Amino acid sequence: LAQGQVPDAIQAATEALGLCRSLQDQRWEAKVQLNLVALNAMQGQFDQAKQAGVQAISMFSGLGDARAEAAAHLRMAAAHQAQGSADDALSSAGFARGLFKDAGCRSSEIAAQLAESHAQFALGEYEKAKTAATEALGQAQDCGDVRGEASALLTTATLRLGAPSGADLEGGHGAAASAENVLRGLGPAAGGLLV
Repeated sequence: LAQGQVPDAIQAATEALGLCRSLQDQRWEAKVQLNLVALNAMQGQFDQAKQAGVQAISMFSGLGDARAEAAAHLRMAAAHQAQGSADDALSSAGFARGLFKDAGCRSSEIAAQLAESHAQFALGEYEKAKTAATEALGQAQDCGDVRGEASALLTTATLRLGAPSGADLEGGHGAAASAENVLRGLGPAAGGLLV
């Protein structure tokens, strides 16, 4: 979605939200709210993003859909991170990770652990961030999650290049090259990870 298209997408989602409410379809209303978290965050409208996220979390929880509730927490973590609220991002990612773990969603649990790593790095907790990324990489490799592996390698590269004690250029470039090789193996399935 191009940045210029986001306002139109927000408008369409808001209209869809009204339709879901008129039909009293809470599941679809919660899904639309989940999309509004990301769309509003892309526009820098963080209060609206958080409001949509709180609604989505509450609705998915009420519906007993732990996976979707976890996805909403993870989406909130990304919005908090984009706003620069690393403490809130870490908290939301932690909730997501716990729910994904309980639901047995390993790939999503890995994504939440990487979100925790990014938040820890933003908080200056480099060693914790590095440990989380390394654990996520191991889990991704263990369960054959190639996208998770590539994401963990990219996170590792980012951490190494931004190390507070001085950039580990060799390690960072090595991790980035490994991620690129994994992504090239995925081909079109790599989606937006390979630029």
